[in-house]
Amino acid sequence: MKTLYDVQQFLKKFGIIIYVGKRLYDIELMKIELKRIYDAGLMEKLDYLEAEAVLRREHAQELRYLEEEKEKVSLINVLVWLIVFSDVWLDGLQLLPYPSSLQKIVDNAEFEELIRKGQLVDLRDPNEFPR
Repeated sequence: MKTLYDVQQFLKKFGIIIYVGKRLYDIELMKIELKRIYDAGLMEKLDYLEAEAVLRREHAQELRYLEEEKEKVSLINVLVWLIVFSDVWLDGLQLLPYPSSLQKIVDNAEFEELIRKGQLVDLRDPNEFPR
């Protein structure tokens, strides 16, 4: 036996089909079933050792793959958080009062004229609006 598929086909000869949904768990269950078959004397020692080596190799390979995926997800999470925090930080800058050199105090008539032209942004607190 050289591949995981070979081990699966061997187990299938005994009516054992394993599918848990996670490859790592499938491999671990195959190890358990293989050991039970060997302990029952239904396979030779050389075949058992070959199959066990295949399962060990596949298990280690799957662990490496899962660790790499975990690192990728961690990196993506860091990037998302950086984007979120930078956006919040930039929004926070917009909440700060503008320097007085950029502010222009206007009366109501001039305000109405400039707001219609789209040249003025109302920075007043809504509680200050006359009703």
